[in-house]
Amino acid sequence: MKQLILLRHAKSDWSDPFETDQDRQLNKRGQAAAAKLGHYFKANNIQPDNVLCSSAARTRETLSRIENAAQKRFTTTFTNALYGAAVNDILSLLHAQKAHHDTVLIVAHNLGIQDAALKLTANCESVLFSKIQEKVPTGSLILLHFDIKSFAHISLKSGELHQFIRPKHELIAALNSKKTKS
Repeated sequence: MKQLILLRHAKSDWSDPFETDQDRQLNKRGQAAAAKLGHYFKANNIQPDNVLCSSAARTRETLSRIENAAQKRFTTTFTNALYGAAVNDILSLLHAQKAHHDTVLIVAHNLGIQDAALKLTANCESVLFSKIQEKVPTGSLILLHFDIKSFAHISLKSGELHQFIRPKHELIAALNSKKTKS
């Protein structure tokens, strides 16, 4: 069993009209959402074997804030290949993963994250699938499971959608339920 976590970067700052798209940082809301994601990672003991992160500033900052809040460091590869990546680009990166990796986290951009989730999912009739079709807001996390021995065997429509966590909805609810159980 392999797990793929698809994460769209948190909300970026558009206040500087001269800043390049690659260099845009997170805004205050994005910084808070990334920290909440980090708390979610910590509360749910999420520890990816490898992280593939777009080289854009906002994806790197999202990952850094998650790691800081989770109090964890992840093995990470930063790559330009995820900036504007389509599903086939994402599949190529996944196919190159080491066989012993059980959980891979991809931190990237839309439409690539949304398309990857939709095209890799076999259970297209689920409520979660419909929500992903509708919109994948910044800071959203999507968890897919694959009944395969290696990411080299991942293919379209082979994954089972397990979670879709949006920062304004499910993330806050999930964190609040963990607090009340503690």
